[in-house]
Amino acid sequence: MNLFQTIKLSLCVSATLAVSLLGAPHIADASDTVTASAAVQQETDWAKRLRETSVQQNQPVLLVVHTATDCSYCKRWDSTFGGKGEFVKYAKSHPGVQMAVVERPAITTPERSNDYPENVRWLYSANEQRDALRPGTPLFEVFVGQKLVYKSYGTASWDSAVLPAVKELDSRRGVTSVSSLN
Repeated sequence: MNLFQTIKLSLCVSATLAVSLLGAPHIADASDTVTASAAVQQETDWAKRLRETSVQQNQPVLLVVHTATDCSYCKRWDSTFGGKGEFVKYAKSHPGVQMAVVERPAITTPERSNDYPENVRWLYSANEQRDALRPGTPLFEVFVGQKLVYKSYGTASWDSAVLPAVKELDSRRGVTSVSSLN
């Protein structure tokens, strides 16, 4: 392989990696309830979905975090001073807020049923049916009941979007919807 071919190959690989890594973080498939019927992928306006969600007094706001043991960003989020520490501190005084961490052995492997805590095993079944067991990490999903209301990838979205979304939903208990307040 000559120098020109090596450079050309390097540029193609770099372009492919850039496209795969720079995808929009808030575009994902979703339905009101995570089921196999969500197989049709569609763009989701997560901010709109969040605004329109009501939380009943007895419904938990559940944060599901998908991680991998070899994900350096996940390790940073999982630290005492990272996002997990913030969430645990908040949840101590807000019992309606819960978290489940789905940690797979490696980024390159699919999630397995035993990676899912018992309280979110229903999500494994839904993800398996949708062939969605290899999400990017860290992936943050916020549920009210079993309704997916917010989804975002990457630690950069934690402070600016994910934790504020959880707090907003938690503060909204018993209110029918934000739209009706305007």
